[in-house]
Amino acid sequence: MASNQQTSFERSLDLFRRELSDTQIKQMDGANQKTLNDTIQATQNILGRRNDLCKLTRIQKFLHAMEHVEKLVSIFLNASEFVAFVWGPIKLALMVATTWTDAIRQLIDAYEEIAEALGNLAFFHTLIQSRDHLKLVLEDYFSDILRFHRCVLDVFSRPEWKRIFKWAWGSFRREVKPILESLKRKQALLSDDKLQSHAILKEVQDSDQYAKSQFSNLRTNLEDIRSTLASEQLQSKTLQAQEMKTYLEGRLDVSKSRTDLQLESQDTVLENSGNWIFSDPHFKCWEGGNSQDSRVLFLNGSPGSAARRTARSMLQHVVMQLVNADETIMRFAYERLSTLESTELADLKKLANDSLTSRPRALLVLDGLDEAIDNEPEISINWCLNELLAVARSCCCDLKILICGQRDGRLDVLLAPHPQIRLDIAGDHHKDIEQFTKGQAAHIRARFLLTKEEEESLVLRISSASQGMFLYARVVLDNLASMDSIQEFEDELESGTFPKDLDQAYLFRSGTVNLSQEHIDMALFCCRYLSSRPFTTSRSQNISADIHSGYFGFLDYAAANYAIHIQKAEGSEVLTDPCSKLEGVKAAALVLAKANCKEVAVQTEQTDDPKSLGCLGLSIQDNVLVVRTLIGQQRKKSETALFGTTEGPVRHKCHKIQCSKFATGCPSESALKEHSEVHERPFRCPHTDCFAHRVGYASLQRLASHDETFHQSVSRVKAFFPADLKTGKGNLYEACKAGDLDEVKRLHREGANLKGASTKVVTPLCAAAEAGHGLICKYLTFKESNGCSDQRISSRDLGMLSSQRQWPRRFQSSKKHFTGDSREPFTGTEHDSGRERAKRPFGRDRAGSR
Repeated sequence: MASNQQTSFERSLDLFRRELSDTQIKQMDGANQKTLNDTIQATQNILGRRNDLCKLTRIQKFLHAMEHVEKLVSIFLNASEFVAFVWGPIKLALMVATTWTDAIRQLIDAYEEIAEALGNLAFFHTLIQSRDHLKLVLEDYFSDILRFHRCVLDVFSRPEWKRIFKWAWGSFRREVKPILESLKRKQALLSDDKLQSHAILKEVQDSDQYAKSQFSNLRTNLEDIRSTLASEQLQSKTLQAQEMKTYLEGRLDVSKSRTDLQLESQDTVLENSGNWIFSDPHFKCWEGGNSQDSRVLFLNGSPGSAARRTARSMLQHVVMQLVNADETIMRFAYERLSTLESTELADLKKLANDSLTSRPRALLVLDGLDEAIDNEPEISINWCLNELLAVARSCCCDLKILICGQRDGRLDVLLAPHPQIRLDIAGDHHKDIEQFTKGQAAHIRARFLLTKEEEESLVLRISSASQGMFLYARVVLDNLASMDSIQEFEDELESGTFPKDLDQAYLFRSGTVNLSQEHIDMALFCCRYLSSRPFTTSRSQNISADIHSGYFGFLDYAAANYAIHIQKAEGSEVLTDPCSKLEGVKAAALVLAKANCKEVAVQTEQTDDPKSLGCLGLSIQDNVLVVRTLIGQQRKKSETALFGTTEGPVRHKCHKIQCSKFATGCPSESALKEHSEVHERPFRCPHTDCFAHRVGYASLQRLASHDETFHQSVSRVKAFFPADLKTGKGNLYEACKAGDLDEVKRLHREGANLKGASTKVVTPLCAAAEAGHGLICKYLTFKESNGCSDQRISSRDLGMLSSQRQWPRRFQSSKKHFTGDSREPFTGTEHDSGRERAKRPFGRDRAGSR
């Protein structure tokens, strides 16, 4: 019996030892009651110097209980094997907690609670050797104490433990609660009056008989304690954890089932495929190295296909995996996210940094970054290399990063300074592909009765064409194995039919994707979708039910791609039954055009007419804008999270169908406004004869640059942002500056003041003179002088005119008019003004500038 009990004690100790790190085991080595007392005295001295004494003598009761445990367990185990694990955890916890007084107070409170539940061990020291049931109790005590020590170390062994102490201590209290309950129930069983009397008066017969009865039921009671506590704790903990995880899954937009499937799915290509990587020098250095240069390893292959992945999605999955693995991080993430109204990328980075570096060791594996869009790989890599590693280094977290992806010209550049393993050129990787090909080729040989030479030729042909890609070999071999006859098999091996690369093998030879049929199906679906009731109904009708049902989830794709699918379907290769299929597409496109363009006649059958297509595109664009507006209104009214589930997060989308931001949107309303200005180009040049007056610019800075390049002048005319983008009535200043004599005459006839407003610094005459338009200057001076018998040109205008250095010749000949020396009437004609303008460069005569 003693041998069996010894095995039980050793099993508990081995389980505890396996959960410790090598550093912790080394720190506990040699610990005993004396070294612990020295540590307590040193701790008291440190707290005293800080004026933070917290009555460490309260721990003495716990130490007395541990002394009894040591004496009792030493009956069954060699003291040298376990003593360090009884006293060592207490020493480590006190040394770490000393840096924070609140933490050490709470720790001593926990030790006091455990001490209370161990108070009656002294009664049974003499009986423990003769009662097997009491040995069972002692084993249970020892297991609970080691579990308690493990919970304490989980709190104080985390890097930067103070940062998440609040949540870690909460998890500690929840883990320790069933341990305390177990100890208290055992204490209650052993505290029976007659049982304790038996411990003192073993020779009393009636007491001995009662003790025997109690001992016989002790095992059953212990089992009941374990099962009851485990069930209650598990139910409460599971329910609360499930509620938190469900909230976090929705907040992080991560499906738990999808994540589990990804983690649990296994590749059945070859059981031992890729094991050679563990012997690669780069991998061994990365796995066992402690230097900062060996923290990142890049495992890569040749380029392949792409998908839409983002840095945000990567961070969400990283956090969710940590949540599923660590209760403390789950509660930390729950409290952090529940206080944020929206989760921005910076918030996710901070949360991922704190969660990863809160563990002593962390391994981050990033796969598929080569499939990300735009600059998302750069964002993810820069976060890992520049932010995460720096935080881990400062927190003393042993973090290693393994990045898997294909060399696409982006990842390999960013990760060039770090060690890498290239699968496509590794000889062992090619051997794996060849081994896989041999296994599949043996089945093909048996089916089609091939010779040994034909089998070897097939293996060589496939493995050499795979270019380091397992997927190519798998798809080609599956396709060959699916042939119905030897003739079909031989046809597939012909040089014009055998796939040269993965694209041919996967898309066409395997028949996985029939592009022509897919375009026809999508064209039909998109046309019918865009001409369905929610889009054709009156705008005054209520479509809130359709919005909440998620009906418009396909809107962005259908609006942006319906025309492409129609064109691809009509231009596809000859089909099995081309007439009915293509006619169906044309009919659906016609219904769509009639539903959206009222000016399309009922008898119209030409859906590819440019006017019809342009009208249809604008109409659908308007419909999209209306639907998005209604969705935005419903989103503001909605008080539940269901609406966000059907419509997704808020994206500030551009309303131009052909724009890349039509579906993806902008990060904020201000970014959308700035983006829309690129389409509208609302900043117009004030010169009516300038191309930029109609075309405009997207920003005020571009307009200012244009004005500097094309319209340099002494007096800068300030750019304006018109409230209405349509061209308004003419302006006398603009007409004089542009040299448009006809416009000046028209405005004069309509009552425009040729002297300009009194508040204007630059008069129309100054504007014309500054631009070098002599005929307009003549006209203005003539009309002004004839309008008032004694009035001459003002000194302000004369000063401006006299400052001009190089005048056009025709203007020099008429300069005398400005001084009032001549009353010769103005005789310029419209033909003259047009001819004069034709002689000058674009905008104005450069000779007229200062």
